[in-house]
Amino acid sequence: MVCGGTGLYLRALLEGLSPLPPRDEALRARLAAEAERLGRPALHARLAKADPNAAAAIPAANLQRVVRALEVLELTGRPISEHWREGRSGGESAALTLRLEPSAALSRERIEARARSMWPAMLAEVRALVPAAYRGDEPGFTSLGYREALACVKGNSPPRPAWTS
Repeated sequence: MVCGGTGLYLRALLEGLSPLPPRDEALRARLAAEAERLGRPALHARLAKADPNAAAAIPAANLQRVVRALEVLELTGRPISEHWREGRSGGESAALTLRLEPSAALSRERIEARARSMWPAMLAEVRALVPAAYRGDEPGFTSLGYREALACVKGNSPPRPAWTS
């Protein structure tokens, strides 16, 4: 029995994932510098020209995924969307999938309660990590809540976001 997670986790479990090349840090740095110089939309436009299917599935603001798609294209000579369609290690599996869909109001209430309860620990974690072990520009700091905590730690935002009051 598997509970929680995202559709990606379920797909990986039931179908496997496409084998992709490992990260190329020099290429990633070059693409990130290009995004910084020209803007994220320019990098996404480049992806849209080379791989319209991937560009349709990846928001322009998601720099990490746009860079990965361009990285895979440059490393393999094939669009990442082709890799997505083929080469999965799994096959057909018999699985019963149940999905719970609470109302939007109930989901919002639960999410807000969880965010309020997690905020003090998240803020303490970011204070302990930045700048002692991290700069704060690593991909993990773009995760939900961490941007806000980082802004608080750096003094760019009040210590209590609106959703915690």
